[in-house]
Amino acid sequence: MAPRREYLNLVLFDRPNGWSDKQRAYGSSPGSAFARIVDYAQQAERAKIDAFFKADFLGFNKNNIINDPSLLGEPLAVSAALASVTERIGLVVTASTSFFEPYNVARQIATLHNVSGGRAGWNAVTSFNGEVNFGPATLLPPTERYARAAEFIDVVIKLWDSWAVDALSFTDGQAPVVDPTKIRDIEHVGEYYSVEQALDVSRLVEDLPVVFQAGASDDGIRFAARFGEAVFVATPDLPHARTYYDKIKELVVAGGRHPDSLRVLPGIRTYVADSEQAALDEYREVFSEPNFYADRLKFLNREAPFFDFDGLDLDDVIPAERIPSRETLATSNRRVSRGLLLHDLVTEVDNITLRQFLQRIRGSGHLDVIGTPEQVADVFAEWFTLRASDGFTLHGGNSFDRLTDEVIPLLRDKGLVRNDYEGHTLRENLGLEPYHVRLG
Repeated sequence: MAPRREYLNLVLFDRPNGWSDKQRAYGSSPGSAFARIVDYAQQAERAKIDAFFKADFLGFNKNNIINDPSLLGEPLAVSAALASVTERIGLVVTASTSFFEPYNVARQIATLHNVSGGRAGWNAVTSFNGEVNFGPATLLPPTERYARAAEFIDVVIKLWDSWAVDALSFTDGQAPVVDPTKIRDIEHVGEYYSVEQALDVSRLVEDLPVVFQAGASDDGIRFAARFGEAVFVATPDLPHARTYYDKIKELVVAGGRHPDSLRVLPGIRTYVADSEQAALDEYREVFSEPNFYADRLKFLNREAPFFDFDGLDLDDVIPAERIPSRETLATSNRRVSRGLLLHDLVTEVDNITLRQFLQRIRGSGHLDVIGTPEQVADVFAEWFTLRASDGFTLHGGNSFDRLTDEVIPLLRDKGLVRNDYEGHTLRENLGLEPYHVRLG
């Protein structure tokens, strides 16, 4: 069974209204924070969106506290709770290959997969931060982080597949029957991990969870092309998107996989209003937020610390010597890809001021689409039709309501999104092949 690319795949980021979210009236109680996440997930499910994605940051990010203190939470626990209040939408959780252990990740996500009826996805990240809280004391270089991650994913998949699909059998009115001969120890001994036994979580769903990735550096793209079934990426415009899409799909094919066995899902923020000017006005509102420029400078310091804007006023033109070379950015021990993208965004505009640059990166390198519902829907359609993406990760904007109630119905009229979920598992609804096809 080959993968199918029939519809736009849409995954909802856990803060779908972005900066404006904290303005919404949800009350002010401990329970209101989770109630808001439930509302988003259920609204996304009504719109037939493929999955709800709970991101993670392994550290105490004070910017998140400033922008919205109520939405922080551990991804697995939040997603497990969402499994009980949703029925069809996928639940994608982030878990680090640098700071966690494969046996724990395998059993946790397998359990989520079971309790949700096959709706789990794992966003496997190597992490570019977290060492101050999780250890080791020094962050491993990117190449070694990816080597460790490759073995980590290999172990997790072996563990998920250590139970044959028919190891358990069920008959109405009788207790389940297990065939121990169909549960095999994985006996893995590698450079980084030694794992002997089978997974201690029963296989209640025939197919395996979906592996997501977020590779954008050269190492990351190769890694995603090898292991990923969906990839999150920041591509701020069509040229960047098409270059990335073509590159990663070529690597997927070179690795012996069907090109549609990996879904490319760029981040997108939508600003929807009755007119293009009204949408643009709403887009610009965030620039008057008291913390906006300070927040973007902190983002730069975290994502691309080689940039030097000390002493510059917002309306100063950024001197060329303050912009690091691509070669310098490539030496970062943290996230190389975002620094290189930011380099493009600052050098593509002549005589750009610091204010203009910080406004330009308001979406952290993701695509911003501004306009009427029809204009926004046309951008979704264009990227999908031109194979610049297989769908999008919905990172917010000015109104999640307008996206689900006005833009998505237009995409449905175009035949680009489903009328209803085709299957019960995340893998089925993404149009991906059964994992046993990949395992051979």
